Amino acid sequence: MATLSSKVTPSGVATAAQGTLADTAVQPADNISTLTNDAGYLTPDSTDTLTNKTLTAPVINGAVSGDSLSTQAEAEAGTNNDQLMTPLRTAQAIDALAAGGATTFISRAVISSGTTQVVFTGFDSSLYESYIFTFGKVHLTAEMPLAAELSDNGGATYPGVYYESDTSTATGALNLSVPVFTTNTSTTSGVGNASTEGGVSGQVALYSPHLPNRTSLLCDVTWTDRAGALQRGLKSYGTLNSTVNAIKFYGQSTTLKDGTISMYGVKNS
Repeated sequence: MATLSSKVTPSGVATAAQGTLADTAVQPADNISTLTNDAGYLTPDSTDTLTNKTLTAPVINGAVSGDSLSTQAEAEAGTNNDQLMTPLRTAQAIDALAAGGATTFISRAVISSGTTQVVFTGFDSSLYESYIFTFGKVHLTAEMPLAAELSDNGGATYPGVYYESDTSTATGALNLSVPVFTTNTSTTSGVGNASTEGGVSGQVALYSPHLPNRTSLLCDVTWTDRAGALQRGLKSYGTLNSTVNAIKFYGQSTTLKDGTISMYGVKNS
């Protein structure tokens, strides 16, 4: 039988260089991502979906804009079903679609030691009929009463004249820690300032402050007094005949120590 000599190289046999190139070539089991789509042979068609695909920030920012996003009017109407909603539009829709009488959070103050007063000016008569202010364990630096005052010019000035509903007498400040079940003294109305005592908790409601006639304020709070006794204050006040668009809370002859005060609006429609 005839054999090929080592010096004979058939034309159909690969060279060593060709064999090395074949070893590094794309194999049947390789991912298609190893190929370069330089000629645009792979193009999307109308059947493409987002299933199992990763969206990067540039893709989202470039594709979702203009008519793809809901306008504020569309979000507040709540009838469109082919637009995308951003966090801002979602919040606007919730505010607009909430039924009249619903309570909406407006703002919150976290009190730090030495705070002289906490002022709220987030009044908006186009949205809210009344307002509720809640107290979360508010301590005062010294054992003094917690008070409030109202303003008709956004907090620039505070008239300082209010009327107690039970006596119809004028007072210079709204004393919120006035006990209802015990005699009102400096001991009972003074808020205990020890960290183990509860501070002032409860709420103040301000009714229709945007109307020009007298605004009513109702206070219902509890606190631990100077002697360590638990007190409850239930008090109502009337303001002068003017609109109200700011309120401040403070300690009489002292500063605030800690706790929280939050403002909520009651929807008017």
